[in-house]
Amino acid sequence: MTSLKRLALVVLAGLSWAADAPARETAFVSLEQFSARATTRAATFSFRSPAFGVARVELALPVDAGSPRKQRHTRHVKPGAATLTVPTDCPPGQLEYSVEVELPAYSAGRSLGRFGRGEGQFVKPTHIALSPRGEAYVVDTGSDRVQVFDRHLDFLFQFGHFNPGPASAGAEVELGRFDEPWDLVINGYQEIFITDQNNRRVVRYDMLGRVIAELGRDAGLAVPRGIASDIDRELYVCDSDNDRVLVFDRDGRVRRKIGAYGWGAQQFKTPTDVAVAPDRTLYVADAGNARVQVFDRFGRPLEILDGPFQAPENLYVDADGFLYVIDSKAAKIFRYTSERVLVATYPGPDDDYAFDTPTDCARAPDGTLYVVDSGHGRVLLLEESRRAFRRSGKLAVEADKPR
Repeated sequence: MTSLKRLALVVLAGLSWAADAPARETAFVSLEQFSARATTRAATFSFRSPAFGVARVELALPVDAGSPRKQRHTRHVKPGAATLTVPTDCPPGQLEYSVEVELPAYSAGRSLGRFGRGEGQFVKPTHIALSPRGEAYVVDTGSDRVQVFDRHLDFLFQFGHFNPGPASAGAEVELGRFDEPWDLVINGYQEIFITDQNNRRVVRYDMLGRVIAELGRDAGLAVPRGIASDIDRELYVCDSDNDRVLVFDRDGRVRRKIGAYGWGAQQFKTPTDVAVAPDRTLYVADAGNARVQVFDRFGRPLEILDGPFQAPENLYVDADGFLYVIDSKAAKIFRYTSERVLVATYPGPDDDYAFDTPTDCARAPDGTLYVVDSGHGRVLLLEESRRAFRRSGKLAVEADKPR
């Protein structure tokens, strides 16, 4: 397929990616076991939360004169009894309140692909990235290629191969030859970087799958796997067999090295993936130690996340800063807030879908979660739905007792 034809397909596929995303309505249910009390210092709301979620409290506070003063607060809640205390700092009188608890949930929707080697088929899909226009770029490690689909899941084109071309084909053909590609990232400058494990390198492409350059061969990479990019166009690469993360600039120069072999903080045992949050917090899947390590932008350790993991091999951070830990052995995805609070597990106990060796995920602007369900040879789309619980009313603000 010519580059011009690829360009035409991509333009047509992305014309209305965000514009026609369906609006999602939220139905509210009354919060159970609800109670509320307010003083001139603080308001306290107690209720039972049915699951992990986000609570939003809105107050219209009395003032000495004029219109009520409005406040908004957001808190994370866990299943069971929850108590939220928010400041008021107002005179006695009457306040109006609204307490809303939102519980994100997903239901299984369409799926992309099946086992095979044809267009739209996979041998061993491992990772996915969504472009700003809505195209899905899927790495099929088992067939040494990347396939590209539009937002309707129609096949657009593919690039990469294993078999070398004839000697007359030139350097570009050789650069495009993969040997078990693993992960990919699309940076903010419309560049694609793909880790090529057995060739011990990273390859840079444009959005049409045209190879531009390779990097990392002279950095001593040994089985490069997970890759991520930040707003400065730096690349973070999990150098798995060397038990470290290398940080490159876009031209392939090594800027920093993070980690070494071991079990302590800032030490790894076969790190397999890396993710960078919008605030530039760095997450590393320390798979051999069954944990996720958290670093600041300079590689200084912040926290070790010991979740309910069996094999936390892959990570994803969405545009809102939520961290998704993909556990291939447990066949689950764990979702954390930017404060590293576990808020959801997919699939949940009441969900009607299951994964077989999930390896990656990506979240679209409409909330749809694309999950690479490698053991089923597909990408499963989980459609976002929301349950919401609300209580609203008025409260007498009591004078706070002097201490």
